[in-house]
Amino acid sequence: MPYYRMREKPDCWLIRCPVTGMMRIPRDGRWKFNGNYERPTFKPSINETSGKEGQTLEELRADPNPDRNHVVIEDGKIQYCNDCTHALAGQTVEIAPLSYAEMRRYWPDVPVEK
Repeated sequence: MPYYRMREKPDCWLIRCPVTGMMRIPRDGRWKFNGNYERPTFKPSINETSGKEGQTLEELRADPNPDRNHVVIEDGKIQYCNDCTHALAGQTVEIAPLSYAEMRRYWPDVPVEK
């Protein structure tokens, strides 16, 4: 059974991210996917902003320093933009393949490994 670097669900694509765990890319027409599950590319970039635990949406909007994960996904790599607020800012990492256990957790209908 192949181990892909990403999987798709009806509402999103999922990619393992060393910063956020699983990155969800909505399938709502805003992002274009190259169709390659082993070496995915998405256009445009993905800019995730999140608040601190317990922070309301109003507080997040007023926060001058929110947590930010801004990435470019190209040819199976995650390029972390310089405006990220974490240790991988400015770096590029290969997308790690999803393990069989991860695929079963997110997609229970994946066939049992032989």
